[in-house]
Amino acid sequence: MADIKLRLRATVAPNLPIAPVDYNQTYQDQLNNVHRLYYTQNDNANQQLVEQSYSQLTLYWLGGF
Repeated sequence: MADIKLRLRATVAPNLPIAPVDYNQTYQDQLNNVHRLYYTQNDNANQQLVEQSYSQLTLYWLGGF
């Protein structure tokens, strides 16, 4: 196979804010933003992995391994 190196940044679990005793809309918004950023980071890493896999598969099909 082609000697193509995949450069992915490792994902890191988010630091979740400490929950208040009573319901707080600001806390919920912050928590949702933390989750949104984390899953966006994972989506980007997964997309790079998928694109790299497709590229290697295409090279294999074309006989360029």
